[in-house]
Amino acid sequence: MSHNFDLIIKNGTLVDGTGNARRIADIGVRGDKIVYIGKIIDYHDSEFIDATGCIVAPGFIDIHSHSDFFWLVSPESESKIYDGVTTEICGNCGISAFPLKGQLLENKKKDSANSIWILIGKLLRNFLKEQTTRRVL
Repeated sequence: MSHNFDLIIKNGTLVDGTGNARRIADIGVRGDKIVYIGKIIDYHDSEFIDATGCIVAPGFIDIHSHSDFFWLVSPESESKIYDGVTTEICGNCGISAFPLKGQLLENKKKDSANSIWILIGKLLRNFLKEQTTRRVL
């Protein structure tokens, strides 16, 4: 198969999340989209990753994380990315980053966990007064 791809992931063991058996496959990427999965023969003009011996899978969704404050100290979330997690659902168990501002945000960045409980009442009052709407996944 000959196509024009920006990136080819070659000879990876594909686990696609559909329940199908794993298989060796090449993946053609154009822009930020996977546009082809199968055998790619002509790849001399494309950037290429040899995934021989590696698992290739879609990003994982962490449906129950307690990372609500983690993004404050590590916005890149490298540890999650290294584990293959590309989406997190936060706010479980009543935990929430809430709309942190000012000194509370600075304290949390410094990992002063106790400060959040002291200021949560004031924060809630300000939040309700401002009628701010936040959409959180």
